[in-house]
Amino acid sequence: MKSFKLLDEFKVSGHQFQIITELKKTEVESAVSEAGKLLYQKWYSLKPDLLKDHEQHWKDQAYQLHEQIVDEIETIFNIKEKIANVTQPNYRYRFGRVLFSFNFIKEAIEEFKTAIELKSDYIKAYRKLAACYMKEHEYALAADTLKKALNMTSPFPDILNDLGVAYTFMNDYEKARDCFVKAQEMKPDFLEANFHLGLLLLLSSFEEEPDQKLVIPVRLIRSLKALKNASYIKDDLWKERVEFVLDKIKENKLDGIIANLIDLQMKLITRDDPVLVKFDLFFLKFMYGKKKMEEESIEFYESWLMENIQNFKYADYWNDIGVIHLIQCRNYFLNALEEIERAYQLNPHFTEASENLEKIKRIKNGFLILLRALLKN
Repeated sequence: MKSFKLLDEFKVSGHQFQIITELKKTEVESAVSEAGKLLYQKWYSLKPDLLKDHEQHWKDQAYQLHEQIVDEIETIFNIKEKIANVTQPNYRYRFGRVLFSFNFIKEAIEEFKTAIELKSDYIKAYRKLAACYMKEHEYALAADTLKKALNMTSPFPDILNDLGVAYTFMNDYEKARDCFVKAQEMKPDFLEANFHLGLLLLLSSFEEEPDQKLVIPVRLIRSLKALKNASYIKDDLWKERVEFVLDKIKENKLDGIIANLIDLQMKLITRDDPVLVKFDLFFLKFMYGKKKMEEESIEFYESWLMENIQNFKYADYWNDIGVIHLIQCRNYFLNALEEIERAYQLNPHFTEASENLEKIKRIKNGFLILLRALLKN
């Protein structure tokens, strides 16, 4: 199969994005960047047994992915305009999380700050705001944000862990160690804190004796092996990255190993659950994007939630499945209106269609307003 490349530039809300979509040997890859900085990538895997005889099919897939990304970015900034006056902190937080996942960090910071203004004790928003500052290498701001969160709640181990990482990047190893130790005392099986503490030992020893042979702490190796298969880390490339680092350690190829470990640390501290982020975008698209959601999108999220909801005892999962059904109710109503209108157009003398159309039009506005009010409050 011949490889090919699609190049595109477009402007939206003061941004100028570049998108490159390439058809490679085993996958379609799209990369989005701005001013030369890579923001995010997406991949679509190809089935090798279909490549030879289905070249046009895979080219179509590449075009489809390319257009999907353009539409996705335009939708996000359309939501940004419409959500500007929304005063529900949860919606602003969820939109901030979407922006964060797409690496639109400046916009994400605005949303998390707004969520905190609307709800001063919104701990999740403080943590995400700190993660934004981490990505921007503003470690002192990240530490200050996390300390504010600690001052208004009991010392959660997750917040202490985040703060320890901020101190590590600030080279304040003593404060970092205190945070990790306290986090582990509160949560003895805290794999991430154990990894961060192991890395801290390595960084401390290297700082004290930079000319000495690098020795990777056993704690660090063990914690990496445990984290490699951690089911709660929803990152398709995580296992591959960890295996790469472990192989380097095993083969004693330690050039650049500290940079590799720090990169893993940053990915841990700034990760998110892509499925939940995808649901947030889906939800916000319904509320503030296009009027009518694709039935395939609704069915995907309904299926995922119904599959997973029995394993969790969190109220928001049950709430979300209720939202899905409300959205379906709205879409079925609009579908019914279109179908009955079509019946009436084909036969204006069809009494049943005429009467149904009159009834639906009579209640249409009130019904849709009710549904939207239920979903917004």
